[in-house]
Parts: sequence; C-alpha cells; structure tokens
Amino acid sequence: MTEVTPAPMAGTETKGGGGKVATNNALNASHVNSFRISAVADRLAIHVRAAPKNDTVEFFNLCLSLARGIDFSISNEEVPSRAKDLPSLLKQVCQCKNDAVVQAAVMVLMISVKSACESGWFSERDSEELQNLAKEIACNFCSVSNFNTEPTSSLSCYLNNHVEVKYYVTCFDRYSVVPTYKR
Repeated sequence: MTEVTPAPMAGTETKGGGGKVATNNALNASHVNSFRISAVADRLAIHVRAAPKNDTVEFFNLCLSLARGIDFSISNEEVPSRAKDLPSLLKQVCQCKNDAVVQAAVMVLMISVKSACESGWFSERDSEELQNLAKEIACNFCSVSNFNTEPTSSLSCYLNNHVEVKYYVTCFDRYSVVPTYKR
C-alpha cells in the first residue's frame, strides 16, 4: 500500500519527507495574538457590562493579557483587526477602579495602550482621550512627568516608568495571581 503525505495547512511547510510539518512561527504567533486580543476584549466587555465586579482575579488577568497582546502587536508592527473596537472598551475599563489590584492591572494595560496610541492604532481624538485617561490613572502610581513611553534602551527610564506599577502588580499574589507580564 502506498502512503499518502497530507497537504500542508496554511501557515505551515513540510520539512523533508515523512509528512512532518513545521509551523511558520511568525504567522501562527500573529494569528494566536490576534485571537487573544479578540477573546480578551470580549471577556472584558462582559466584565464592564456586569453590575457586580466580583471576579477581580479574572479582570486582573484579562487586563494583563490584553496588555501583552497589544505589546506583541506593536513589537511586530501589526495593528489587530479589533483595534477599532478597543477605545470604547478601554474607556469603560478605566472606570473600574474599585481596588488597588484593579488599578494596578488597569495601569499596566494603559501603559501598553499609550504605546498603541503613539503607534497610530486609533483616531486622533480617541488617542488623545486614552492618553489623558492613562495620565489620570498614572497619578495614582507616580508623577505624571515620569510617565514616558517613548522607545528607549535606557534601563533607568524603564525603571522610572514601571517599577512602582510592577511592585503593585507583583504584590497581589494573595489573589492567587502570578503576573508574568514582561515588557
């Protein structure tokens, strides 16, 4: 009997006989990230519409996951298909400031959102509103003059902007959350 080698799926390529398939990591990672942004945006929309916000841990993790997705897209010079839906959702997320855990997660998210604004993801009006919200939230963590998201390789600039927020994020282990957010 003759063995048939299956045709490769989109985004994959075969490596030397035997039907073994190697994935095109860049393509797959972008698709997975786009799916992540979409799924997280949908879950966050449910959270901001729900009256009682009892699931702080999930909200926290969703904010960090969306921040990771935004950072990944920016680093790959991509704009996700759901970018146009994000400004209204993010404005609602910024209203959820019921405790320090939520504020820290929203702050981490807004740092990424500010970078997305500067990368041209949103209209000028939405970008301005989101950046103002980011500054308002930043006032709870650091002086606004230190809140800078311009690309830099300077470790001191990174520490000035993020160390206090990262401190708050990692302090909330009592909520059984293990933040793995890395910029």
